[in-house]
Amino acid sequence: QAAKVGEFFKHCSMDFDQVLHGEMSRQTDTAKIIAETMGHRAELVQHKGADEFDSENLLKAYLPVLASRSDEYREMIYGDNNWFKSDRNFKRVFNDLIELWQQDENCSFESWQSFRSRVMVFLNQIVEDGHSNRRVLIATSGGLISVALMSLLSLQDELFSKINLTVNNAS
Repeated sequence: QAAKVGEFFKHCSMDFDQVLHGEMSRQTDTAKIIAETMGHRAELVQHKGADEFDSENLLKAYLPVLASRSDEYREMIYGDNNWFKSDRNFKRVFNDLIELWQQDENCSFESWQSFRSRVMVFLNQIVEDGHSNRRVLIATSGGLISVALMSLLSLQDELFSKINLTVNNAS
């Protein structure tokens, strides 16, 4: 995907003044592949603001909560036909995980409110730092893209998981 994006930018003679990416290896790799494919020579800049939400801790914290809700959930999460193997079950569990995270006022890792705030501070900082007249490419993940879309479209938090599943890291 990243190479195709780079090829498209090259074909359209698009260039960027700066390429930002999060700290995750897949974000760094994506930024490098896009930049190399399009012939971008400027420095790639790692920025914590472009990081995805902490899905690992989200799963550790809330999968057991969902599994305790019913035998059906327990089987869906821990059984042989786990939730990753079915699109319908994946969407159901993902939506419920995000809902639990958004409602958790005592989150032991980056909370939904903190994540959303971090993303908005990051995006606003890009504009305020004089980037408004510059082209900036951000290699990030679906969570940041979803928060940005929610902000642009004035959407409620409850739509985050639906937008995230639609974006699916491909915007």
